[in-house]
Amino acid sequence: MQQPDPWLQPGSGAASMSQQLEPAASDAAAAAAEDELPPPPPPPEVVVDAVPGQPAAVHIETTAISLQWAPVEARLVTSVPIALEYHVDFELVMQQVDEKLGLPADRWSVQYMGSASFVQVKGLRPGRTYAARVAAVPVVTTPHEAGEVVLVRSPPSEVVTVQTLPCPPMGQPAPQLASRLKKELKFKWAEPEETGGRLLEYVFEMAPAPEGWEGVGPTPEGFYPVYRGSERAFLAKRLVPGVQYCGRVKAINCEGESAWSPLGVFYTQATVPSWAASDAPFVWDTTATSVTLGWPEPASNGGNVTGYEVEMDDGSGFRHVARAAERQCAVEGLRSGILYKFRVRAENEAGRSLWSPLGEGRTSAVPPGPCGPPSVLGASQTSLTLRWEAPEDDGGSPIQYYQVQVRARTPAARNSHADEWLVMYQGPDLACTIGGLRAGCSYMARAAAVSQAGAGSFGPAAMLQTSPSTPDCPGAPAAAARQQTELSIGWPAPKHDGGTPITSYRLEMCCLGAVEGGRGDGGKGKAKLDPPFELAYLGPQRAAEVGGLEPGRRYAFRCSAINAQGSSGRTARAPPVTGYVLELAQAAALEQHAGGGEEDDLFSPAHQGPECSATVSGLEPHTLYALRVRALNSVGASMSEPDTFRTAPAPPSAPQGLQLQQTTPSGLALAWALPRCDHGAPVTGYQLECARGGRGGGGAAASAWRLAYQGADLHAQVAGLDAGERYLVRARAANTCGWGAWTEALPCSTSPDVPAAPAGLQAKATGTSLRASWGAAEDNGSPVLAYELEVAGGSSSRWASAFRGDATTHRLQQLLPSTAYQLRVRAVNAVGAGPYSDVLQVQTCRAPPSPPTDVAAALVAGSSSSVEVSWAAGAQGGHQAACTGYEVEAGPLRGKGGERRELCPSRATSKLLAGLQHSTAYRVRVRAVGADGAGHGDWSAAVEVTTPAAQPGEAAAPAAASAAVEAAPKVQNRRERGGSGPPRGPLVAKATTVAKAPPRRGWDRFLHYKLGGMRIGSLLPWAIALFLLILVVLLVVAFLF
Repeated sequence: MQQPDPWLQPGSGAASMSQQLEPAASDAAAAAAEDELPPPPPPPEVVVDAVPGQPAAVHIETTAISLQWAPVEARLVTSVPIALEYHVDFELVMQQVDEKLGLPADRWSVQYMGSASFVQVKGLRPGRTYAARVAAVPVVTTPHEAGEVVLVRSPPSEVVTVQTLPCPPMGQPAPQLASRLKKELKFKWAEPEETGGRLLEYVFEMAPAPEGWEGVGPTPEGFYPVYRGSERAFLAKRLVPGVQYCGRVKAINCEGESAWSPLGVFYTQATVPSWAASDAPFVWDTTATSVTLGWPEPASNGGNVTGYEVEMDDGSGFRHVARAAERQCAVEGLRSGILYKFRVRAENEAGRSLWSPLGEGRTSAVPPGPCGPPSVLGASQTSLTLRWEAPEDDGGSPIQYYQVQVRARTPAARNSHADEWLVMYQGPDLACTIGGLRAGCSYMARAAAVSQAGAGSFGPAAMLQTSPSTPDCPGAPAAAARQQTELSIGWPAPKHDGGTPITSYRLEMCCLGAVEGGRGDGGKGKAKLDPPFELAYLGPQRAAEVGGLEPGRRYAFRCSAINAQGSSGRTARAPPVTGYVLELAQAAALEQHAGGGEEDDLFSPAHQGPECSATVSGLEPHTLYALRVRALNSVGASMSEPDTFRTAPAPPSAPQGLQLQQTTPSGLALAWALPRCDHGAPVTGYQLECARGGRGGGGAAASAWRLAYQGADLHAQVAGLDAGERYLVRARAANTCGWGAWTEALPCSTSPDVPAAPAGLQAKATGTSLRASWGAAEDNGSPVLAYELEVAGGSSSRWASAFRGDATTHRLQQLLPSTAYQLRVRAVNAVGAGPYSDVLQVQTCRAPPSPPTDVAAALVAGSSSSVEVSWAAGAQGGHQAACTGYEVEAGPLRGKGGERRELCPSRATSKLLAGLQHSTAYRVRVRAVGADGAGHGDWSAAVEVTTPAAQPGEAAAPAAASAAVEAAPKVQNRRERGGSGPPRGPLVAKATTVAKAPPRRGWDRFLHYKLGGMRIGSLLPWAIALFLLILVVLLVVAFLF
């Protein structure tokens, strides 16, 4: 059964629905009431209905375009009256046209926003196409809240495309090195900083030319044009390994040529170093065991020499001895007096060179080594025949002779020879016979070798002994005791037993007669002169009892000693010798006075004493002397016959007459005479030594002397000296005995020479000038009087004098911009002009920018100490550097001081100069500053402006104010290869608003108040300091009193 719908049942359903519909009816009624109220009026609108006219180019330059368009007006759309002030600004947007991309919407950049309908857009690139369009933008100047006024700008105008004027290329970078080989260099270069339009080709020049070059000859600067084309690379072939090559490039388009780029300097790949035929090693210094070598610098062939290897040949082949980083080394551990051969090879990054030519060096000779001990070849009672071995090492100099020294060991031998080493032989043989010895005595003998380098040390001593002989006579017998018929006789032993023991003594006696008369035979007749002796005793004892004698008789006794060799002589009855006198005279003087009876006066005592030997010193070498001996006893003196002896040869005396004959800047010519005496051996050679002397003429230290000459001539040339320096020289002579004494040092001076070439020539370039500087030159003994600077290049390839004076810097002006120049300098003294320095290649920068035009100076309203200077940029040529800024100068027309110079950026066309003096006439001028070191351009024409007197209440230095708006946009250009394409960033315009300093009040005004021409603020610190000083003085006075 179907149930009824509850919504249709009467009663509850209808009632509930009516209750639900009542609130809805009330809401609808309220809404209707609201719709009946009037709506709020719409906000006012400022609308630009018309589209500005298409921009038209009225003036086109290489980097600027002047655009003009038809202005439009705005209108106010409002339903209620309202007071609004408004005007129309124009927004100029531009972009560089890219043929591939078209005109992308995101590349438009605002170049100008303002009310003018004419604007000049700067900072564009030459030869480029730019698109421009303008839109009108309403601007409300009445203050209002955001959203109160609706601004409706106009649609953009039609696009206009304008192309800037092309110009010659500018800013060609220097060529770079792409690759290099031993005989090839590949150069590459970038596009110019400013192509000026579409490039056509490049010209590349280099110096020196490739080998076998048959093209166009060199330019005045010495460069060869080797390439012309559109490629930005060039491969130079047939070059020399390890040689420096310079290259430069310039770009050419339809408008002209760029300036030459800076030089690119490169080397071909190096080869191993090479030696000239004269580059043999040479000897700096020698010792007995070392040689200090030096050698010339080899040709590096493009690579830096990193080291040297030295080999030596001592007769057994070459071997490595040293590795050095410099051009010298010391070879140690050599043998003295040996000739060695040396060779050197150099290394660089390319490898090792061939060996240099051979050089020779001999170590210094030293005295020979010791000889072997002497051995006995034969012996006698008074002589020994000796032989010895030569030394193993002669010290590098041939042995000239040998010396043998002997020294007595036994007391008996010392009676005839002093107790010291005595030279008994001097000669060239390895054997000798030494005489004058005593039989049966022991001696020590040793030998030494002597060469030109000096005497060697003595070898070991050998113990030697002469053949034995009979003993010496015993001492005189003497009576020890007396009896009537008996005498006790004793005697001393002999001083020398002859080398073998004494076996017995023989005592003999004879009767001399009666004691009283001294005569025998009872006084009849004379006593016998030689009475017969008879044996009284024979035995080993040195005493005997002699009996059976007659009383009162005188007896004479004599004794002899007996050994295996025989019997000695009998004792003498003469008084003993008490001393000896050795007398000496020159044999030549005796010959001159022979037969004149004056010989005794020529002898002079040389020794006196009881010894039987003496050493006489202080004699002349190789001189014949006569010697004689006097024996003294209690009776008197006896004299021997003179005997002659000749002293041994010795080194010669010093050469005579050392003198300077001629001087040169690098040498001295000297000569000398023979020595006064050669001392028994012919002079075989001379040595000359040289040392640098002090300014005061003082002597040179021993270590400073160096050998300058050795040979047999009586003259020598000392070379390799410094010009104008003081030196000391000395000479000595040599013979087979060695080197003699040096002469006194002779002071000499070399002649002054022309100065050396100045070093360190360098130059700093601007567009039209070069500032050259160099180091002081060595004067070579004569003060430098002037320097001569010469220049070549530009319009002339000849060297021309640019400066002469004593300064070491000079500024060359009025040069051509972007032009290569060569500089060289030399020094001049009283002798003459020295050599030129190395040629310096330098290139001037581009020409400085042109001076600004339309310079004006105007007073700033409301200020009596500020001036606003404005100008227009000068015309820019292709040969000129870009402007990086301006320098503004304001200087009083009268008086000194008060000048002002201010710098401002390159986009500025005005500058506010604040803080100028009141009531002062100023001269104002402006100049541009060039990029890349081009320097300052010329000053503009000066304008004059006079500041007014200070206004009441105005400070002397008001705050800076600027009322100039720059329309100098920065165009950030694409630096792409080819120079075309849209810019990488937006073009930006900068503006400077006007700022005015607030008026000073209160304390600040008081500090700027002038009192007697000076501000109180500047006087206040002095017043405070004076007050503190007075306070301190008062405190000190109060403390003291």
